[in-house]
Amino acid sequence: MKILSLVENNVSSDFYVGIGAGTKLLKDVREAQNSVKIVSPFLSKDLVNDLILSTKNNIKVELFTMDKIEDDVNKNNLKNLIIQNRIINQDLLKKCLLNIKINKFLNFLFLCSLVTIFIFLYKKISSKYILTLISGSIFILLYVFSNNIKNKNAKIYTYTYTPVSNFNFKIFVSPFNKEKKYIGTNRLNIHSKIYIIDSLIAYVGSLNLTSSGTKYNHETRVRTMNSSVVNKFNSLIDSFTQTEDYETIKIEELGQTIYDEKINDWI
Repeated sequence: MKILSLVENNVSSDFYVGIGAGTKLLKDVREAQNSVKIVSPFLSKDLVNDLILSTKNNIKVELFTMDKIEDDVNKNNLKNLIIQNRIINQDLLKKCLLNIKINKFLNFLFLCSLVTIFIFLYKKISSKYILTLISGSIFILLYVFSNNIKNKNAKIYTYTYTPVSNFNFKIFVSPFNKEKKYIGTNRLNIHSKIYIIDSLIAYVGSLNLTSSGTKYNHETRVRTMNSSVVNKFNSLIDSFTQTEDYETIKIEELGQTIYDEKINDWI
């Protein structure tokens, strides 16, 4: 599905041009009763966190952005939007714990062997017994080492990722992203800034969902409550949800970027 375009004339609205253009917008967002939908290429961590808090009041949030974050370019800004789910391989865990117990016992045997070897050397007991003990000790060391390697490489934990409740987001890959895996892919340069609150109020303009855009920059925003226009903006944002024509960063990829993925507790 292609992302829709929207043209509308003679719309009743109010507008604001100047510094602090986001004051009324942020007030409307914070007073939302049901839903907030946002298209903004740039984000600030504090405002994203405000959206996360709103979901605790059963506000459904939808966010569409690009892979550039104003406050934290390495994407940690979005960490609170993603839940890491750890899956434990119980059978493999049991094997590893058994290996640990066996290694403890073998380490004890190894120490006993060393003590016995020194005693035999001190008392000049036949060398064939000493060689037998040395061979046994070497075998123990190799067996323990092998168990340690197995435990270290055991993939006990695997991971999946899910968005936080009531917060759906989609991150489009910017045309300026130079990662090799995205070269030649169809990418969307989002420059629109659209905000819909409770499907009753729509904002468009120049201000990103950033501290600088909403508070400090000289920006422009238009606010309308015209139901026909708001519905069309809703359809426009639905097209962002449904389109598969452009490269996006999948939640699994983003999760792997911002979370550690330990395969076990012995690394």
